[in-house]
Amino acid sequence: MHWRQNDTMAEERQKELDKDMHLIGIDLYIITKGGIPNFDWIEGFKCEFMSNRGRSILPIEDPPASLMGSWYRCRFIATQTISDQDIHRFLEKISETYWWSAAQKLWNYSGHPAYSSS
Repeated sequence: MHWRQNDTMAEERQKELDKDMHLIGIDLYIITKGGIPNFDWIEGFKCEFMSNRGRSILPIEDPPASLMGSWYRCRFIATQTISDQDIHRFLEKISETYWWSAAQKLWNYSGHPAYSSS
């Protein structure tokens, strides 16, 4: 197979992936000295996972007695169909209360997660 044929096949495959690609949430690293963050006030997203230096905090009902530092990795899944603009609004809103250091969009490809489960 000629390399140009291979490039064309890759481009066609990417177009198919793009059709089946859906933004579903965001992983966000929150910085706070105020203890375990509470996100009940956030609309349109649900915090489904939270960890502190690798130690799971949510969905555990009893938070750990001691935490390492003030950095939390939080996974927010949208409660409805979202766009990039929704992610931008979410980040603006959460920035009013918390500092954050990094964000990673979460995608589904053909109905399957394109991100790790933890």
